[in-house]
Amino acid sequence: MKNIEVGQAMSPCSRLSGGSSGTCASQGEPMNRAFRIMVIEDSETQAFKMRLLFEEQGWQVVAAGAAEGALAALGDPLPNLILVDYNLPGMRGDEFCRRIRMNQDTRGIPILMMTASAPDRAEILSLESGADDYISKSDSPEDLLARIRGLLRKASARSAIVIPQDSAFRSARILTIDDGPTYLAYLGDELRSQGYEVESATSGPDGLTRLETQSFDCVLVDLVMPGMDGIEVCRRITAMRSTLGGALAVIMLTASENKGDMNRGLEAGADDFVSKSGDLAVLRARIQALMRRRVFQEENARIVDEIKARDLETLQARASLEIAEARATLSERLIQVNHDLQEANRS
Repeated sequence: MKNIEVGQAMSPCSRLSGGSSGTCASQGEPMNRAFRIMVIEDSETQAFKMRLLFEEQGWQVVAAGAAEGALAALGDPLPNLILVDYNLPGMRGDEFCRRIRMNQDTRGIPILMMTASAPDRAEILSLESGADDYISKSDSPEDLLARIRGLLRKASARSAIVIPQDSAFRSARILTIDDGPTYLAYLGDELRSQGYEVESATSGPDGLTRLETQSFDCVLVDLVMPGMDGIEVCRRITAMRSTLGGALAVIMLTASENKGDMNRGLEAGADDFVSKSGDLAVLRARIQALMRRRVFQEENARIVDEIKARDLETLQARASLEIAEARATLSERLIQVNHDLQEANRS
């Protein structure tokens, strides 16, 4: 935050509390519980200053430089509050909020959005996306702590646990297929910096072999390659989809913007078509859009499965009740028949 100096990081709560660490008397209640705060900020300097500020309050700090990395780091224990920059590389802060609110285990975590630019527009988009509050980076450390404490007081305690390997927030795994080692290295570095896990293959057959033995969420395949070109690779992937499991997105990459090639790629089963000569931000945006669709599909499938499971439990409970009632009725009838026989014998 622009006006948080490292030397000042220990002062806000001391001034508010009269020097008692972890307690702000002006807030009316002690806040010395070891809250877990997740900070998502791509500036290492700003993240370091906030870490100093929060640790002075006795809070645990988990830092991430990108939203994708933060999603992958969510687990047991969940943070008590998330402080996220609006303008992040890759996935923006408002998209991160939507992802958090989509998951039943994390939708109750308070989120405080911060930004240094376009405050009016960012504030509206932040709140609409699910953020609980918004603060400008030009605000003082005291204002930041006050907003955080307010959110922590209002937050309801939650005990939900996300198991990392089962979490929908795991890092997306991307396979890049290209016969150019230099471009593969460049693309891999860029995607890893956005929090993705990246594997590479230098030919179509090598890429298909990796798909048979490993699990991926997205494949980036070059259109023009010696031997097996991108179109054939895409056709093979389309034929393999039923055995791959999950929703696999395929993006075709090309050095030229030929409409005929684009149509052939889409007909072969590609989900998108991106020029290599274009801004890499476009490719990142296309990947995010496809991964967002995958998350929606998986979440919808999970909800459907939960509904089916609950319906099955209801039916089983109803059947058990009906069986118990039938047994009780049969028992009463047997008792009555036995009583009638005894009366008949006596007469």
